[in-house]
Amino acid sequence: MIDNMLSMITGEYRLRSLNSGVFHKLVVRGMNIEINSYEAEGLGRVSTMCASGLGGLIKRDVLVISPMEQEAPVITYERVKALGKDTLMLTKYDIEKEPECVKKVGKKKQSEGLDREVENYLSTYLEEVKQAPPIKVKERKEQLEELVASLIQGYQLISDIFLATYGMKVTEKLYHEVLFGSRENQ
Repeated sequence: MIDNMLSMITGEYRLRSLNSGVFHKLVVRGMNIEINSYEAEGLGRVSTMCASGLGGLIKRDVLVISPMEQEAPVITYERVKALGKDTLMLTKYDIEKEPECVKKVGKKKQSEGLDREVENYLSTYLEEVKQAPPIKVKERKEQLEELVASLIQGYQLISDIFLATYGMKVTEKLYHEVLFGSRENQ
């Protein structure tokens, strides 16, 4: 599904691959994790995190879109497929409001329907971003600083695993610099 989502984004915005550095390929608690980050011209940061473990029996995919030039919400897509279950979470983080989360749990045979829901959600979101008012990148990055800090402290987007393995400083670097783009890579 991540590839389909990236294709939808490239249909609207040009993606330029960014260097994920030491975070590109990791093994954390038996999970193989690949992290990629992109600059979507006219949109902002798009990042993916794909993890698999137990010989492929568990798969977890994350996609983050952080608009940098529009006053639009950040969205995250999380999908966990494990032991015949398919769990989908789509979360919209509007800086001024409480997060809106759509969570669906189904069986593997329902994955196709969940895929269609994701495609509809992303299509609607990309249209909303085009209509959003502009924002200064510096102001947006300040807003993202707060959002990312709250996500890490709330153990969201599997930050608990990174915190336990690498500690706060490295986890902050991953989330701020690579996944959300709220800070420049250092």
